[in-house]
Amino acid sequence: MKLSPKKYTSLVLAATVIIFLISVGLIYQHNGLMNGPPWFKWGWRSMPWTCNIFMLPGLIICIAGYLVYEKKRNIKIALSCFLIANIYMQIISVGTPPQSFSITNLNNRLIYKTINIHYNSQFNDAYIPDGPLDLLKNYEKYQTNEMKGHSVNKGPGMILFYMFFISLFEEKSSAALISALFILIISSLSIRALFTLAKVCSLGDKTAITAAAIFSMSPALTQLTPVFDTLYPILACTMLSAWILAIKKNDWRYSLLFASLLFISVMCTFALLVLGFIFVTAGFFYVDKKKQFVKQSLISAACFSTLFLLMKILFSFSIVQCFTTALKKESEFQEMLNRPYPNTIPYDLVDFALGSSFVIAILVLIFLLVPRLRHKKTVLLCALFVGQILVTTVTGLLRCETVRVWLFMQPFMMIPAALAMRKLPLHLKLIILVLIFCTSIAAFQNYWF
Repeated sequence: MKLSPKKYTSLVLAATVIIFLISVGLIYQHNGLMNGPPWFKWGWRSMPWTCNIFMLPGLIICIAGYLVYEKKRNIKIALSCFLIANIYMQIISVGTPPQSFSITNLNNRLIYKTINIHYNSQFNDAYIPDGPLDLLKNYEKYQTNEMKGHSVNKGPGMILFYMFFISLFEEKSSAALISALFILIISSLSIRALFTLAKVCSLGDKTAITAAAIFSMSPALTQLTPVFDTLYPILACTMLSAWILAIKKNDWRYSLLFASLLFISVMCTFALLVLGFIFVTAGFFYVDKKKQFVKQSLISAACFSTLFLLMKILFSFSIVQCFTTALKKESEFQEMLNRPYPNTIPYDLVDFALGSSFVIAILVLIFLLVPRLRHKKTVLLCALFVGQILVTTVTGLLRCETVRVWLFMQPFMMIPAALAMRKLPLHLKLIILVLIFCTSIAAFQNYWF
């Protein structure tokens, strides 16, 4: 039996408010369930309540953008507002701890989080090779013997990124600061990429705008600056958009774009390879004829292979050696860190839900489980999005720190949540935006990410 609009609205309001009060209450109590498993803990902090005032303009800008869309249907202004709001909140989240916001504090924190090996080893490792050519030619040697931390289980892409900024600025602190600011600003484009993905999935402007709005306020996208992981949602969304378009239009150009984006992502991290599930299932979801899927897959595979073959010929860089070494190093990491699978599973899901805000998680469940006026095909598509998250969870390929490590999958939560909000009255949508913002405030005030 399908719920009436009035009952559905009441259900959404009650569920979101209750889950918000419980989750935020536990966060402010510094409950052990809310900051990771026993073998990995996010640090707690307690900043003054006055710090939250600095965050408030971000919410106001986001709501203004959403109202512009609702009243004027101006997508460009709405998206611009979401990007500005997100950038503003990122700046405040970095520049405020431990007491109050200042430009000096912002600069120092951005430099610290870029240079400190606990957050980012790639920046310091960028000083080891004698230039980009030496890095690519001897990457296996550096990866095995000289690099540390996160660098050893990834490709050279991030190190090449920092090398570029180091080549522009002689002072280490200047290179660190400018590269961090670049990441901060560019990461906000994840909001635009999510909007595009929702449109490519034929979900309409309203759903796409709502998804973009709630993503811009989410804890993961506002609190983790300037780690490189904040750029990965851009790659995840653009790759999936290109792949869906390749299948829907049977167009080889989109397959080449998909392969090129996959090449870039693999050069930076192997984590995004777990998206194979959504690439395959979404391909079959949108394909009209199996020949289309096979054809576009072969084109993408040929382009992807050619790009790495050229890397081998021109720069003596072997992605196969890099990948096998990364697997070996990751195995050593897991043994050292003692993150016992499958005990990690419930903690990984809670951590991931914290990154999107628990309000988003309950909206996703409501959309998938509660009868409502909706298309079965849309529900199936969202089930595939959630399925991607569950496959990653169950396989244990990326364990712990999932606020950060699974950030590239956060867009897959935002789309079903936006669909759950589609038929709600405007005032309730704004209430949900406020609840998500307040969850980000709770994270801002209580966590050292």
